[in-house]
Amino acid sequence: MIQSVRYIKERIMEQSEKVGHWVFYPVILLAFLYPVNNSMLNLAIPLFFFRRGISTELIGLLSAGTTFAYTISPILLNKLSKKLPRKTSIIVALFGTLLAQVTFYFTLEPIPFLIARFSEGFIMGLYWTNLQSSISDNIYHDHKRMVARYNISWNVGVISGFWVGALLTFYYEDLTLIFLYAPLIIFISLIIAVFKFKEPNKILIVLSEEENASTMTLQKMKRPISYEKREQINLINFPKIFPVLLVIIFSLTRATINFVFPIRSDLLGFDTYTIYIALFFFALSQSICTYIASIFSTTHLKLLPQIMSVVLMILIPLLGITDEYYIFVIIFLVLGSCTGIIYGVSLRLILILNMKNQTSIYSGVLESFIGASFLIAPISSGFLANIDLNLPYYILSFLLLGINITLIGFINRKVNVD
Repeated sequence: MIQSVRYIKERIMEQSEKVGHWVFYPVILLAFLYPVNNSMLNLAIPLFFFRRGISTELIGLLSAGTTFAYTISPILLNKLSKKLPRKTSIIVALFGTLLAQVTFYFTLEPIPFLIARFSEGFIMGLYWTNLQSSISDNIYHDHKRMVARYNISWNVGVISGFWVGALLTFYYEDLTLIFLYAPLIIFISLIIAVFKFKEPNKILIVLSEEENASTMTLQKMKRPISYEKREQINLINFPKIFPVLLVIIFSLTRATINFVFPIRSDLLGFDTYTIYIALFFFALSQSICTYIASIFSTTHLKLLPQIMSVVLMILIPLLGITDEYYIFVIIFLVLGSCTGIIYGVSLRLILILNMKNQTSIYSGVLESFIGASFLIAPISSGFLANIDLNLPYYILSFLLLGINITLIGFINRKVNVD
């Protein structure tokens, strides 16, 4: 028994020493750069092809290009991801994305463009799941602070992408420049992944069932904060469908607005750079509130996202009614706050599931549902917009009503985050 405790103590000491060796800032940079690329392209795609006279139905397919494959690729690639180191998976994903986007230099015809985006969506199934899971690989990491910084990074990336797009289109109205600059950001990300990203030290939430029973007191004495944190995590219970519904709300809202707003703004006569700026304010408020959701007490994880979802349901129809630019900006500031809270909570819940079950599969599930929502929303919006450009907003509000009824009526009483 004494030898067993001594062995376990040595293991805990060894694991504790490993905590300080992992460099986190490359994760921050990688979480920042890809959203810069993505937000630049996501706004440019519907505008560029709409101005070329492409039908809204086909534009919907082109806008959803990456999500065709990304809907299922995190799950399909999960076994491969388990076999490969985090670093290798991230490098493979970025290299494949770079190859796909290099085709923009040769052609922007709809079919080759769709194939390139499909290829990118598939290979990116290795990217976000491994980047997110690198945070939860080690129970002794300060997950709350890391998740907050991670959320800030990708949100600031989205903001920066809109800002870069606004600057480019302010001086040059030709949207082709967006497609030429975007691959350079992926190239920078690849360099960072190859030379700066370090493999995290994987330390599980428990050593083993027997060791845990023998060393609970020892771990509490050695790492009191981590021990208490583990106990808090084990006390949090919620249906797995809860974070899924939250991420569906977030994704459907963002994807619908990303598709409809640029086209409607173009018809209203807004300059291209002002369209980027309006969505910049959306992303700015979302970034701030995602950070807030990452650091507030777990007691708020239950009620606050439900309130935000109700606000979304009420405000989204107003986007189809107003035609004043400054009203759009005000609405986007509120909508961004709501989506930021909702996404921040869903990510925290998913990471809790990962740590409780010692797996990264839930990150893959999260990304697949995000992919499914970003697939369905622009395609359906493309067909609905052919009937009435504002119809996607009204349908989205109706869907949110159904999800809110489910959350409040059925899920709410099964959530325990106190």
